[in-house]
Amino acid sequence: MHPFRCPSCRSMISGGGARNQPKPIWVVIQLCALSFHVPLTVVSGTQRTLADTTSAFKLGLAVSLASLLLYVLLKVVTKDGWKALAWTSVGLLFFWHWQWSSTSSIAATLVTIALLVLVLVAAGLYSHHLYLQVGLFAVSITLAVTMLVRFAISEFTAPPPVVSLAGAPAFGLMSSTPDIFLIVLDGYGREDVLRTIYAFDNSEFAISLENSGFNVASSANANYGGTHQSIPSLLNMTYVAEDGDVISNSDLEVLARSISGDNALVRTLKDNGYRYIHGDTDHWVNTCGREVDVCLEGPLLDITIDSLLAATPVGPLIFPSSGDPSTYLNLDRIEQLENWSQTQGASSSAPTFTYLHLMLPHPPLYLDSSCSVDIRPNMGERNLNLGDISTDVLAERKDGYIEQVKCANLTIERFLAQVDEDDVVVITADHGPDSYGLMTGNPSMWSAEQMWERFGTLTAVRLPACPIEDEDLQLVNVFRLVLGCLTGDGVLVLEKRYFGATYGGPVFEIPDPDSAELDLANN
Repeated sequence: MHPFRCPSCRSMISGGGARNQPKPIWVVIQLCALSFHVPLTVVSGTQRTLADTTSAFKLGLAVSLASLLLYVLLKVVTKDGWKALAWTSVGLLFFWHWQWSSTSSIAATLVTIALLVLVLVAAGLYSHHLYLQVGLFAVSITLAVTMLVRFAISEFTAPPPVVSLAGAPAFGLMSSTPDIFLIVLDGYGREDVLRTIYAFDNSEFAISLENSGFNVASSANANYGGTHQSIPSLLNMTYVAEDGDVISNSDLEVLARSISGDNALVRTLKDNGYRYIHGDTDHWVNTCGREVDVCLEGPLLDITIDSLLAATPVGPLIFPSSGDPSTYLNLDRIEQLENWSQTQGASSSAPTFTYLHLMLPHPPLYLDSSCSVDIRPNMGERNLNLGDISTDVLAERKDGYIEQVKCANLTIERFLAQVDEDDVVVITADHGPDSYGLMTGNPSMWSAEQMWERFGTLTAVRLPACPIEDEDLQLVNVFRLVLGCLTGDGVLVLEKRYFGATYGGPVFEIPDPDSAELDLANN
């Protein structure tokens, strides 16, 4: 006889009882299995990497525990805890679909919709508790096994890292040890880029920096088009990836540790007695590493977890006043900079090196020119141009980007009013904006206009001992000049080179981005 038609068999499987409730162990196993939908999302997402799975597992565990608690509470109150489990399962699968379909193919979206339909049909057609449990359990186990297999394959087949963080010059002891600040403004475009593409004159801010002793390099460029390579090249003073290299997850983990403190600049400064102050962004790619002496913790639990939650219907309930976790983090970092004397705490006789990264003026675009929250439609995406938006929406988003440029300017001016004029301050961007649409997966297909906008960065350096007059300053050379001055070594700078690189893809050497400037300005 079929086991589901055998009352005694059914009783043995389900644990018996008048209401035929499933055994608690079934509930626990199913909830734990369903929690794997979040790591599966991260592994599958085209713009995410395996390094995010640690945060996703935390979220999955939290969801499982919360669901189990809900099950117990409703079982006590309504005697129908299985209904809570059923709807929790549907909600979790919806969450997985929401995340995966936003970054994956149409086929993946159809698969997740099919799974949702399967669960809903199972819940609607089979009122008997056992059938519902078995159906949902089968789906959840399938998701769990799929995720684990994908994760295992990725881990065991991952190639060794190809990026190189070696190549920085060896510096002697510093003759002077001023406090050094590195402020990275994510996606802040160069003055001529803002003027030509965004019709915004940022010269007033540039002049205010120059009046404060900065050299604002009018033709500055990043050497890589993405944060993961650009910031390590800045901190290690060398090219971290060459033409033909394929950036894997192993490389991204190495680059993340570099951004978090394991780099040539920090080692050199620590050899000279510096304390290291680092702003934690609550994200795996930029955390407080072992080298950090003072960690300025962010306000978030974990930006991966918060970003996943913010993309669901409960997002507005989690960040009602700021709109999203990136804006919430920016507000905290702005407050730290504008109240720097309080942020840094008690003074120390040791010189300090401070590194702070702001997600400004990078989207989402929820801050106005006074750094007040202004949550508006069309401003929540993380990319300036999604590639399929209307001309009117793009114009609106470009205006929103300029609002956040003004907010960044205001924050920097208030910060500079608090630091000593003899301090060394580097204000730069990891890359420029991207109003021409999402860059293709193959950097060799980038247009001249995309390269010019993406690589042209705000770069301003105040180095009182050796004023820099290089208008064509490259990020890879910034701290070669700073340390060469402070040690008296006079290190030679590297030749200009530029590379396009995608997350998990190949590296391409590209032409000088400024070769597009004349043609673009004339159009």
